[in-house]
Amino acid sequence: MIVKLIHKKKSHLAIILSLCLVLVSCHFFSTPTRTTQTKVILLGLDGAEVNTIKMMIKAGKLAHFKKIMENGVYVPLSTLYPTISPNIWTSIATGKTPEEHGVSCWVTKHVVFNMDCNNRPTDTDSMRKPNQAKPETPFIQPARKVRAFWNIATQFNVPVISVGWMVSDPIEQVNGIQVGYALDANGLPAVYPSALKNEIDEQLTLLGNTYLETVFGRRLSEALPYNTNLVKKQSLLRVLDKAVKRDLLFDRTADAFITKYPWRFAAVYNRLIDVSQHLFYRYTFPEGFDEAIGADVLYQEIIPRCYEVADDMLGRYMQHIDDDTILFVVSDHGFRSVAGHPFLLDVSRLLDLVSKTELQSLSGHLTCVPDNQISDKRNFKLELPTGCSREEQTILVGQWIDFLLTAFTLNHDHQPLFIKLPEDSGPLLHRGPSVSFQLHLNPALSKSDRIYYFEDQLWQVPELLSSEVVSEQGFSGVHLSAPDGIFLGYGSHINKNTTADRIHVYDILPTILAYLGLPVARDMPGKIRSELFNIAIQDGNFIDSYEQEPYRPHYAFQNEAGVTPDQLEELKLLGYINE
Repeated sequence: MIVKLIHKKKSHLAIILSLCLVLVSCHFFSTPTRTTQTKVILLGLDGAEVNTIKMMIKAGKLAHFKKIMENGVYVPLSTLYPTISPNIWTSIATGKTPEEHGVSCWVTKHVVFNMDCNNRPTDTDSMRKPNQAKPETPFIQPARKVRAFWNIATQFNVPVISVGWMVSDPIEQVNGIQVGYALDANGLPAVYPSALKNEIDEQLTLLGNTYLETVFGRRLSEALPYNTNLVKKQSLLRVLDKAVKRDLLFDRTADAFITKYPWRFAAVYNRLIDVSQHLFYRYTFPEGFDEAIGADVLYQEIIPRCYEVADDMLGRYMQHIDDDTILFVVSDHGFRSVAGHPFLLDVSRLLDLVSKTELQSLSGHLTCVPDNQISDKRNFKLELPTGCSREEQTILVGQWIDFLLTAFTLNHDHQPLFIKLPEDSGPLLHRGPSVSFQLHLNPALSKSDRIYYFEDQLWQVPELLSSEVVSEQGFSGVHLSAPDGIFLGYGSHINKNTTADRIHVYDILPTILAYLGLPVARDMPGKIRSELFNIAIQDGNFIDSYEQEPYRPHYAFQNEAGVTPDQLEELKLLGYINE
């Protein structure tokens, strides 16, 4: 009946949407303990870097960033390592660690689930059973094992608007509005309630098809034929064009929905800054890059202009701030140039690829301990057979070190990949059945474009391996070392004199829930950062966990779309996945 009314009377959409919210909320029985109608807008700006923001403010730009920094709160945001955006944004959405929420990488095997009449999986594991006949799929959330903020808000009948959040497809039935991240062949995301799709289509029509020209001016496309490596530049601009389109569409959609429909928690995710910095960092920050920029000087404007686009978005969301509404702006990490950091080597992947055959003659299991990959050294952990004496352990470690120093070499001059410096000769760290040690990477790695493993010169790491373990120069901005993200708070309830010197990714959701008067789960690893506010926001309103019952997503649609060529091209050019 509701669907018929929506199609029949589009002008009554706001009333119908409210009825939908009531119907969805009947699935849940809890009510919030707070009576105040506080509201939060959470704006996610992937990769926003504070040093670039401050540089542009000093140059007289980014007026809205400046206003927030002067009249609100700015603190660095401690992020996660490894610095993988789907992990981090899902941790922000759930308040849980990647191990707990289950999203650990950019792609997952496409999944097909058996659905009941309410579009819910018929068993709790069916959403995580891969269908090997389907390709790997990015941006898909069936791997998520816990509830996100849109589920929690729905449980407590709090109206929520979520637009373009990373890893939110397939979208779910929520107490409000959810717009997915992935775009279909027509450039449109999925939306619940589905009757709102026409409104998103209207926003897309208003944007037109000249996204790059709209944001950057015509000089980008006009300069393209005069640049070297034309095919590469066309690919870079094509990915940038998609990111501009997505962010402008999500921004206009979120602003329209926040203006028109009821909400208390609104969240929108934007990725343009991250994409621009991966692809064009060398043009805005050319220090350390050998090649001449030449005609590419026009590309120096891309990153600053993307920050200006984000600043325009801030201005729109700041207009929605009243006495009971706050704005949080979050980036999941900062950025660094690859120039001066030649050691982008994933030793763990390298060892994993050769361990199946070449390492069988050595006892124990060697791993490279997660560490800052932009570094000239690597830390190793050797799991030894049980019952080894200290003397036997030392002998086995020596065999592994000898292997690492001789087995891996750089091409052309066959220099060793690993070298042992005096500081690497200190005492071994014995911890039960494991021993830790350290080796340095050969500085010659910065001049080598391929890495080979030799076994009597009969076996070499193929070209695919080199692209997997060493950063290609297709992108010039990286965040492997987990540089700080940003956290900005703005509104009348924000304490501009806060004593907070930094916050963590895990703190964001508990703090928002407390401000909204919703229970905070004790099993969330983050803290309620009450010092960010000038009002009392928490009165002991806790629950043990939101996961006392297994999470069963209430999908709005059964989406079986696989990965699109555009998505694959984007992830490859950004260095997230390989060919």
